[in-house]
Amino acid sequence: MQTHFKIAALLIFLFLSGASFGQGYKINVKIKNLSSGELYLGHHYGKNLLVDDTAQISANGSAVFEKDRVLPDGLYFVYLPTRSYFDIIIKAGEQSFSIENDTIPTEFSKNMVVKGSVENKVLYDYQRFLHDRNLKAKTLREELDNVKEDATKKEEIEKKLEQLNDDVAKKMEDVITKQPNLFFAKFLRATKQVEVPENIPAEDKYYYYKSHFLDNIDLKNEGIIRTPVFEPRLIEYFKIIQQQPIDSIKVDIDRLIAKSRVSPEMFKFVLISTFNHFVEQQIMGMDAVWVHIAEKYYSKEASWSSPEFLENLKTRVSETKPFLIGQKVPNIHVRQIDDNTAKAAENDSTKLKSVYGKKITLFDIKAKYIVLYFWESDCSHCKKSTPVLYKAFNDLKHKGLDVFSVHMLTGDEGRQKMVKFITANKLYGWRNCWNPENYQYKLDYFIKSSPVMYVLDEDKKIIAKSIGPEQVEDLMMNFMLDDEIGEADGEARIAKIKQFVDSFKTKEALNACKTAIVKRLKPDEKEQIEKYLDNKISKI
Repeated sequence: MQTHFKIAALLIFLFLSGASFGQGYKINVKIKNLSSGELYLGHHYGKNLLVDDTAQISANGSAVFEKDRVLPDGLYFVYLPTRSYFDIIIKAGEQSFSIENDTIPTEFSKNMVVKGSVENKVLYDYQRFLHDRNLKAKTLREELDNVKEDATKKEEIEKKLEQLNDDVAKKMEDVITKQPNLFFAKFLRATKQVEVPENIPAEDKYYYYKSHFLDNIDLKNEGIIRTPVFEPRLIEYFKIIQQQPIDSIKVDIDRLIAKSRVSPEMFKFVLISTFNHFVEQQIMGMDAVWVHIAEKYYSKEASWSSPEFLENLKTRVSETKPFLIGQKVPNIHVRQIDDNTAKAAENDSTKLKSVYGKKITLFDIKAKYIVLYFWESDCSHCKKSTPVLYKAFNDLKHKGLDVFSVHMLTGDEGRQKMVKFITANKLYGWRNCWNPENYQYKLDYFIKSSPVMYVLDEDKKIIAKSIGPEQVEDLMMNFMLDDEIGEADGEARIAKIKQFVDSFKTKEALNACKTAIVKRLKPDEKEQIEKYLDNKISKI
């Protein structure tokens, strides 16, 4: 567990929360070939390394970390002037001990001498064991590279490698089962992956894996949060449950947070990690999860957060919540410029200045699917993406897609730029809108940049968002294919897929159709439908 890194990688500050005062700690460190500089004592906390104390190195390589407070359990590190560090365990009842090494080798465990700490004796015994097995494994792998043509020798070496793996697994299990009360034993157990029984039906394996994924993490062991193991395991768990519908994710998050209430510090760590993970997700719909966490837990129980942060969070929730998947969007009052008016103004500056449009609202539109698109003709991204969206519209309008395009530059200049862009790119057939009277729609939708896009169903409820125009065609193909297939299966399903394919008449649309639906096909459908698509495309 020894590594090298730059001092800038450390988050240097005294981490005092959760400390109790009284007996205190005293940790003697001696590295014989160090004679000056400072040592840092710190601990792991999620992805961070946090510093608790510093100590001056004497001429004989000795340094003492000592304070009148007890350090909380965890996996700590001692950082050396040589820009390397080694790990130690600190726990209640073992706050006074010594560690000594006669040199600074590449493998700290080899010559480490520990006095006064059972935890660290077991830790370094285990590390020495791993180091020995790793060296043997390296030698065997080198031998294996040289005997590729000798099947018998290859098999013999592979058995030896397998035996080494078994030795390591047995060593780990021995520590866990024979010394279960050690912090190190609980740490090792936390590194173990859940094993899914072979006799479980295939369709139930995911649910078993998910429900037992954190079984090896002892949430009552608060020190586990001060290790590099716990947070990555949480993140892995989040990725597993993200395969579920949003409501199911919320249920699993609630269960996890309920289990974390064994201590305030565990609750804090789990809540922060969970909230941050889902805030950072770019997956469509995951904002509903962090909003749920913010409303149910963070805004009510995150006493560690500043009033400013909580107030900003409240604002962000109020802006995000009305636009979650499944919510009905606010109505929009705009003016629509019809195609004939735009075409007439294309080469007539007088008509261009008088283009105004008729009043229309979003809720006036009757369509199975509506892309609500906010854009600006001055926006460089919009200039590239708007024609892409228009292509998708042309390919899919016969399947019930409409586009409610709202240009956000107002005034005479904004209107003329819009009309010029429409005519230059022949954006006819969808709804070209703007509002010369006010920006209320921008306030209602909290629009701060462009382009912004929502995909709505016929009831004006959001079915997709946070996507670019480049993704619309593929996404809409999937929605429409689901509608076409319904609950059909077998030959009926194949017939409906072919019927869906037959509705596209251009080579471009059929190629887009192929890209979208091939990945949705069942294995026994793939070859037949691909041939059908290729045949259709080749005939155009």
